[in-house]
Amino acid sequence: MAAVDVAQCEEFVRTELAELTGEPDTAAAEAFLQLGGDSLRAELLAGAIEERYGISIDTVAILHAGSIRALAELVAAS
Repeated sequence: MAAVDVAQCEEFVRTELAELTGEPDTAAAEAFLQLGGDSLRAELLAGAIEERYGISIDTVAILHAGSIRALAELVAAS
């Protein structure tokens, strides 16, 4: 499996969150919960991440990620 580029993953997560929350302007420093994320959206985002990168991310990790950037870094490190 190829390494995940953090910047590309961050953009992917931002795009997915915009679709899931209806909030088109997401900053990399914003947290999932601040953007209106909840457990259902976390499950959907986890599925999108797994489909795109083949990496399974726990929904609790998504809910507790300090920012979109931190979540992208977690995906890239997995």
